[in-house]
Amino acid sequence: MGDIPVIGIDLGYGQVKVAGPGYRASFPALVAEKVVWSESAGLVEWDNHHFLVGEAALSEQHHRYAVRMDKADTLEELAKYQVALALASRHYDSSVFGIATGLPPMYWKSLPLRQQLVDKLSGSFRFKFEGRSYDITVAGVTVDPQAGAAFYDFLLTEDAEPADRELLGLRTITVDVGHRTTDLAFMAGRKAAMGSRSILTAELGMWAVYEETARLLFAEHRLNLTPSDIDSYLRKGGSLKLSGSELLLGPYLAKAVEPVAHTLAAAVARQTADLRLWDAVLLVGGGAPLFREVLTQQLGIPVRLARDPAYANAAGFFKRQLER
Repeated sequence: MGDIPVIGIDLGYGQVKVAGPGYRASFPALVAEKVVWSESAGLVEWDNHHFLVGEAALSEQHHRYAVRMDKADTLEELAKYQVALALASRHYDSSVFGIATGLPPMYWKSLPLRQQLVDKLSGSFRFKFEGRSYDITVAGVTVDPQAGAAFYDFLLTEDAEPADRELLGLRTITVDVGHRTTDLAFMAGRKAAMGSRSILTAELGMWAVYEETARLLFAEHRLNLTPSDIDSYLRKGGSLKLSGSELLLGPYLAKAVEPVAHTLAAAVARQTADLRLWDAVLLVGGGAPLFREVLTQQLGIPVRLARDPAYANAAGFFKRQLER
């Protein structure tokens, strides 16, 4: 894409992450329709569509995550991509970008879905965000598999130079712990290690941890909380009021992650004949730090935590594109 700035956009279930050289930004992957009394914070508008995005949506009772696995099929998803473009435009003072983004493994394997995402994100975007008008051109789009892209965050610097040459000689398993799911990538150096089975998705993530946290709180305090409640409390500081006192959720979260991490370790082990064939696990995603200890114990191979786990995919997307 030449001299055009390239940004990585990771449209996750819980957070949208934006990454580029020297830049990181994120916002909750929440949307809500604008109501009469809505303020301009978080408001994105185009073609008679009006959505609150991110923290601004959290204050609305009708907010929702509204993320589809194909990442391109609804207006809500387009609203989030436009917010990501607006944030990058503010930072880089540019109105032309290349986008490097991704899809979950099973959807990335579909060429029509990859092309659909490329088509939806290419061209001109005219919209307003927080009262400011934008006219942004996306001059090119690349789509990589989630988890597989995160490998390149370990491998490359922000100038697309080698950051860890050792990885090129290793067999690695990238484990990308997401909000609802966990993506896996089995790599031999840069290459897929197991053919079509090299990238896949396990149907558990931080939501399962929130479910277990809610169960623990009910067992100990008879609190009737949902995973959405736990998620909301964590976003607002990680505590709640109980009988006039502050109850910290951290200890419950740490305990809740254990059975989920055990299940995840078993899911990883089922994909390979022998874990001893692998040299390292590359652990990424917003929930990655919570899982590190248990996965190390259960898998019996070294676990490397990304420098900035939540941004590993977004950073991997743009680093991979800069290298191409």
